[in-house]
Amino acid sequence: MHFNVSQLVRETSGSTREHEVEDRVTFRGDLIEVTGSVRFVRTDKGVWVTALLNTQVRSECGRCLDPYVQYVDIKVDEEAIPRLDPVTGHRSLDNLDPEENLVIDEDNILDLTETARQYISLGLPMSPLCRKDCAGICAECGVNQNHESCTCVHDQRDSRWGPLLDAFPSIETMNLSKN
Repeated sequence: MHFNVSQLVRETSGSTREHEVEDRVTFRGDLIEVTGSVRFVRTDKGVWVTALLNTQVRSECGRCLDPYVQYVDIKVDEEAIPRLDPVTGHRSLDNLDPEENLVIDEDNILDLTETARQYISLGLPMSPLCRKDCAGICAECGVNQNHESCTCVHDQRDSRWGPLLDAFPSIETMNLSKN
């Protein structure tokens, strides 16, 4: 995702450019399609980048471990700083760390590949689910409960409360005795 911003950095603050994006980015070893739009606005220091990007990432469900496709929508809002002063051509930002800042290189090329990769990573859920009602894997027998049911008995109560709960009838017993 490389953009030539040489003309834009020579213009006055407030000048804009818009581009449609249809590119591929390597993410977690897969080549993924990234689409969307990017808007560049000239600032007093550099170029403000606003991007709305969409992609699909292969993921693994956190409950059942089935692979699935995760749709990711991201919004990038960052300022890119030119390494060379556009007027004088001298290095103006030798102390600029490309790891921490979005940098326009000496040829006035702005590479958004790593930025897109980082925002995609941030856009993924911490606990990915293949679907909202995923039943997950049985903790006793290891069966994926989305595909088949198991015969394990699941005690839903906390064992620390066992003696107290045994001292009182359960809600189900109380409801049956009322009828």
